[in-house]
Amino acid sequence: MWLAMAAAAVAAVCAEEVAVATACGGFVFMSVLLHRFPGLVHRRKVHTQLPVHISHRGGAGEAYENTLHAFDKTVAGGTCMLELDVHLTRDGVAVVAHDPTLTRMSGTAVSVADTDYADLPLLQQAVPMHFEHEPYSAADDVPPEHVPGFERVEGEAYYRGIPTLESVFERYPGVMINIDIKEHRPALVHEVDVLMKRFDRLSRTVWGSGRRNTTNLCYAVNPEVPLLCSMPRVVLIVVCFHCGLLPFVPLKERFFEIPMPSIFHRLMKPAQQSTVRTGMIHVLHALLFRASLFSHLERRGVVPLVWVLNSEEEFARAFAAGAVGVMTDYPSRLAKYLAENPHYPRPCDTSPLTQQLRPSRKVS
Repeated sequence: MWLAMAAAAVAAVCAEEVAVATACGGFVFMSVLLHRFPGLVHRRKVHTQLPVHISHRGGAGEAYENTLHAFDKTVAGGTCMLELDVHLTRDGVAVVAHDPTLTRMSGTAVSVADTDYADLPLLQQAVPMHFEHEPYSAADDVPPEHVPGFERVEGEAYYRGIPTLESVFERYPGVMINIDIKEHRPALVHEVDVLMKRFDRLSRTVWGSGRRNTTNLCYAVNPEVPLLCSMPRVVLIVVCFHCGLLPFVPLKERFFEIPMPSIFHRLMKPAQQSTVRTGMIHVLHALLFRASLFSHLERRGVVPLVWVLNSEEEFARAFAAGAVGVMTDYPSRLAKYLAENPHYPRPCDTSPLTQQLRPSRKVS
């Protein structure tokens, strides 16, 4: 009797182990299968244009950031996407500015939200950059020439003024624009949506925020507009990828926009650098920059974009990892790099994403 009971117990344990092993094997098989062929369960998102060359704030290292002059220069130079930031003024105007308070940009502690548009100050002579140690400053305070091909704007407002989002939409109707919603304000999101509809550019605009609640608000207001991943969603996607769960996770976003961790090491002052911080940056780079992650997202029509890269070495690392687009403060440097490396897609390639030929990907 005891032998029979022991045999039954062993059989039950074996059956349980077999069931667990079968379930684990099935999960691994389906995860690998759907990682390679996500179209079996996910409808692929369609893009009409690849934003390979993206100008961060219009090219903050080559002109005053987020100004019409910066946008004119980089559009004339062949960029296919302008990245910019928006706030809402006291009188309800959506304006193109990164900071909520203009101390860094104008030298005066003016809050955009508490100021009417007509009262916003001009940018100061030297504007500190977020991704370079030295500020941008026009040489000898000489107003730059207007860029040929664009309507002339008189006065300092052209090269040092804060433009309205409406003026940007009107001036660049065919250019893709990446909008970072800087405040969680329903009025701002609704105003941007109204402008996108008025200028018929729902398919040529990308929007979102680093904040999850703001990005969700954008999607709720208008799900037709291509959406950026918020930072919490980036973390979720990366964690799910490393756990093998990503092929099962639905994605409403169309753009996977992430930083290259090594840029933060470059921005550290020598006194801030340490072995621990350097090690953490290397770990983050290893977690984020995975060719198989980028390729899986691409197969689902989610475009990997990397910010903010300002050197040829950084461009090379991003493209080698499989990034589709690179955002830079120096549009002319990126344009030169792409011209010298024709095996990468052209900056404004309009062929379908699935038809792009890419070099072999190796993460450096």
